[in-house]
Amino acid sequence: MNSFSKRVAIYARYSTDHQREASLEDQIALCKERAEREGWQIVKIYQDAAISGKSLNRPSYQNLLADAKNNHFDIVLASGTDRFSRDMGDSAHFFELMTFHGITIVTLTEGKVDKTMIGFKSIMSEMMISDVAFNTKRGLRGRVKLGKNPGGNAYGYKVIDNGSEGEHGNREIIEAEANIVRRIFQDYANGISPRKLAQNLNAENIPGIAGRTWKDTTIRGQVSQQTGILNNELYIGQIVWNKRTFSKHPETRKRLSRLNPKEFWLRKEVPELRIISDELWDRVKKRQEHMTIVMARDEHGNALNRVHRKKHLLSGLLFCSTCGSKYVITGIDQYGCSHYKRGPATCDNNKKVNRKLAERHVLKTLKTSLYTQENMECFAKAYKAEQTRLYNQKNQEYEHLSTELKTVENKINNLVEALASANRSPAIAKALTQYEGRLLELQNKMQETPATQKPITLTPNLHDLYKSRINDLQKTLSKEGVNSQAAEIIQKLIGRVEVIPRGTDTRGADLKVFGNFEQAIELTRAS
Repeated sequence: MNSFSKRVAIYARYSTDHQREASLEDQIALCKERAEREGWQIVKIYQDAAISGKSLNRPSYQNLLADAKNNHFDIVLASGTDRFSRDMGDSAHFFELMTFHGITIVTLTEGKVDKTMIGFKSIMSEMMISDVAFNTKRGLRGRVKLGKNPGGNAYGYKVIDNGSEGEHGNREIIEAEANIVRRIFQDYANGISPRKLAQNLNAENIPGIAGRTWKDTTIRGQVSQQTGILNNELYIGQIVWNKRTFSKHPETRKRLSRLNPKEFWLRKEVPELRIISDELWDRVKKRQEHMTIVMARDEHGNALNRVHRKKHLLSGLLFCSTCGSKYVITGIDQYGCSHYKRGPATCDNNKKVNRKLAERHVLKTLKTSLYTQENMECFAKAYKAEQTRLYNQKNQEYEHLSTELKTVENKINNLVEALASANRSPAIAKALTQYEGRLLELQNKMQETPATQKPITLTPNLHDLYKSRINDLQKTLSKEGVNSQAAEIIQKLIGRVEVIPRGTDTRGADLKVFGNFEQAIELTRAS
């Protein structure tokens, strides 16, 4: 393949809302110029706006990875390696993925990127992020000591700018919102639950934070994590900063927060920002303590072990067709829309679903109308074709690794012989070290890649076998000891169940069951 037929994908990204959106246009324009000079064919442009390079949850970045696996391009071009990621581990993984799929990484600042370059640039990016984080935190600490806003804002206040240097980040009370804050504290202290509070506010069309609808979690937050309106000490004239440390989980990549020890918190008195009295604050704290004790015990006064609470067969599988939110237990053996519970302004679907009747309907659907013989045969054909493709792909990967492994072993043998006769030539010794390193990489990859396999075969009587298995599972649901295992298998067969309201009474609803055909096939193979 010559340079004029190379297919190139362009990736551009900028980090925050404070950067110019034109930054994307600049990156793309410069990349286009480079591609045109090289004679490369631009097949797709990927761009992520206002998303940090420390996060992998970037839509276009994930699309780029998916297209790379499907051989959509030969080169990926960006303004710099930091556009792909600022995390050392993620950068190394990205390089390995592109190399595995035979894709070359080229940037405007570094040229063709190799393993050494990606490591060096990743370390530099990590150092830059650490320096920025340290300097930012130092600056925020200084702002807190001056009684100014360290970032973000709370309901009931607005940030003002007096225009002169050092006068940025002052706050003042929004009286209309402050009245809502006082109402929330007063009502909660008088025994009204956060859920009911949210319902009342939504019913009165009072806009919540950033104009959104009110949620009970916004009001109550978590006492242990000092979140939520009822736990915000700014309402008693106290700025409390550095409560939490945020870090990214190395496996899930999710951003998690941990509460810092109280000795690391920084407090600043700002009496001009007080909205509620100490007396009302103390009443709320006492009720929170009381509710913590109540919630930790059942109706017999025994401590609840929430880890062992029974999970119903359809838990997490029922969804409201009106707003898309989950149906949750709202009473004894009764499901209801979770968003309707927050108030009709959020969702007007008031239909209730009896748990036992819903379970019977879903089980009947699984046995009869959903997994019909025609449906299963149709899916089995597509399933087998996809599995065969994946097996063939794995076989090709294994054969490619095996061929390269033999080549590297032959080269190592030749170099060993040459080294013995060349009186330890430095050049030959260096080449030998490089090939030995590649040999180790190939051996590790071959351990991860399964040896040549045959395409899967499916039993010809799928439907009959499925019916037999589902009947057995239904019988075991009532038997002690295997109940949870049988329920777990059945839950996997249910993709989701939509609750579709009909009529005017609260019980008029239809259930539409969506199946997971892949699990149905696996169920027959497991028998």
